[in-house]
Amino acid sequence: MRIKGMVMAAALAAFPVGAQVSSGAYNGYLLYSVSTTKTTYLRNNNGDVLHSWTHTTGSGYSSKLLADGTLIRGAVSTATGITGAGATGVIEAVGKTGNILWQFPYKSSNYVLHHYIEVMPNGHVLGIAWEVKTRTQALVAGVNSSGNIWPDEIIEVAGPDKSSSSARIVWEWHAWDHLVPAAQAAANPQRFSVALRASGTAANAAITGDWMHLNGISYDPVRDEIAFSSHSFNEIYVIDHSTTTAEAAGRTGGRRGKGGDLLYRWGAPSNYGAPGKTFFDIVHEPAFVPDGLPGAGHIVVINNGVTAQQSRCVEIALPRDSAGNFSRIPDSAFGPAAPSWAFTTAGYYNPHTGSAQRLPNGNTLCVESEDSGKVWEITPAGAVAWLYRTSTTTAGQNTMTGSAYKYAPDDPAIVALIGATAIRNPLLHGISPGEARRTRRFIEFRGVTGTRIEVYSTEGRRRFSTIPTTDDFRWPVASPREYYLVRIIRDGKVRTTGLAPSL
Repeated sequence: MRIKGMVMAAALAAFPVGAQVSSGAYNGYLLYSVSTTKTTYLRNNNGDVLHSWTHTTGSGYSSKLLADGTLIRGAVSTATGITGAGATGVIEAVGKTGNILWQFPYKSSNYVLHHYIEVMPNGHVLGIAWEVKTRTQALVAGVNSSGNIWPDEIIEVAGPDKSSSSARIVWEWHAWDHLVPAAQAAANPQRFSVALRASGTAANAAITGDWMHLNGISYDPVRDEIAFSSHSFNEIYVIDHSTTTAEAAGRTGGRRGKGGDLLYRWGAPSNYGAPGKTFFDIVHEPAFVPDGLPGAGHIVVINNGVTAQQSRCVEIALPRDSAGNFSRIPDSAFGPAAPSWAFTTAGYYNPHTGSAQRLPNGNTLCVESEDSGKVWEITPAGAVAWLYRTSTTTAGQNTMTGSAYKYAPDDPAIVALIGATAIRNPLLHGISPGEARRTRRFIEFRGVTGTRIEVYSTEGRRRFSTIPTTDDFRWPVASPREYYLVRIIRDGKVRTTGLAPSL
């Protein structure tokens, strides 16, 4: 394993609030909230506020943008119900002026949303929630419990549309459906042993309340898979999202044929009786690397390193066979043996949250969430290309920035929020409607003979590329509801536009 980026702590001690830009920084726009505050910011590399949203309730650990500029955030609910560290209780869609477009409250005495959210290309939102199981249910399932316990679930929420006037759950997965007795854990690595406990707690000890503490979620639209992490179990996981909800409760169905069972897990081999050392010492917010970027299909994630008080931002190369299935030698741990890339530096310590993101130029954004909320941008060689502090104080979790994400200047969401002035690269020019236009079923091009055309998703994944041999060309869209980014490259000049759905 290569540990990158040992910069001098003395240089950081005097680092002021705001941005420090070095050579090689990605020219993107940073979206973040400081947890417990009521403002979300969009800033450029100089730290200038390009847009902000003011809320009536506190923020959760993550906020993200839809292609039309809508802000999706986890919001802190004021309703009564179960609660715990990282609890939110509401998914909220916020318009450009801060107006609430829709809300999905999910908090009661039986369940509550918590930690991070993920937006999907179709506009749906994935969320993590605790659900209550009684002590009787726990004991019947083989979980030693002294009271009610809260295993985790993942829900997919769709906002209001033509089929429904309110937000609702359209798919769900429950960890409770994928348990296995401790004696059978080694033969069933696709399931959670009922004896698993948080670090420092004896296996099979009686528990109550929060059990797994899932604390990060990511979606891969190319493979239709979901990655998530567990604070308690020191692991990251991948499951199949191509299942129905009924299939997600079982062991068959979906693209991979395994239903809702775990396709992959990494970080603590002893959790399923395999040899090897535990790598994570608390883990947060795994993120798939999008197709088209360096390390495509890998996962970047934060290893908090609480025992040594030294965090690392790492990249995991997922082991797949030629069919895209996860490979593993029987009776061995899932690979790889170690991260393919890692960053740390003196003083880089993230005890509770954090996030990671691979950027289009190959750099990696690593969020050190607490004590002034530092956002690091690291080159592949481990150099600090950009550093930003989100807070003026070092008052622990009161200044926590749970996550932060950079968006391209020509991302449709950015253009929708702050207009074409967001595109500052002189090689990026608007494409006229006569050259490319969107219909319900196609993106249609005219006058493009011998010109390269490229179509990207809003996450920067290249969906299509060709050099047409005719003047008129059209590309069938995957969904009439998706936004796309289109590039036309002619004579070395790149012109870009965002194309909205035509509904």
